[in-house]
Amino acid sequence: LITKPEDTTKQAKRGGTLKFSVSSDIPIFDPHFLSLANAAQVLLNYNRLTRVKPGILEPSDGSVIGDAVESWEYSADKLTITMKVRSNLGTPDVPPVNGRNLDATDIVYSWERFKKNGNNRSDYVNEINPNAPVLSMTAADARTLVVKLKQPVSTMMAQFSSQASGQFFIFPKEAEDKIDLRRTPIGAGV
Repeated sequence: LITKPEDTTKQAKRGGTLKFSVSSDIPIFDPHFLSLANAAQVLLNYNRLTRVKPGILEPSDGSVIGDAVESWEYSADKLTITMKVRSNLGTPDVPPVNGRNLDATDIVYSWERFKKNGNNRSDYVNEINPNAPVLSMTAADARTLVVKLKQPVSTMMAQFSSQASGQFFIFPKEAEDKIDLRRTPIGAGV
């Protein structure tokens, strides 16, 4: 190397512009319907439940950390995962979300939408595929999400971190009837 890599992440400031290019225009902004080639243009708009911890000045070790959730705990029988939703999962200050924080009800809305529309829903949704792991996802309260599993799955939190197109992303519940996600990508971002 000509210069020694330096970690400048502590000097980062919120805001600014991320510039990158792609070889074609995106057909729609809804990641449930995008091909992987088009997904990079919108994935920064939406959270997943978890994400792979990035490597800083070295490759990632592959460990999973929270994204929309800050922590999780498995029940003794490993069939229930109780997650705490981040309290600072803010949206942009634009109608109809107006900067509000997303909560567990938004995640449940996103799950129900994913069950109907997600390209890869059969990888997760037991209703669609009897071999898929997730039986249900419910909100115990605004900050508590409960996931019921068909059987213990040691890699479930890693599966929720997938950034591939068609995977499970978190949307504001206003997407039901006030946001057209095909044209307007509104989420809490990364």
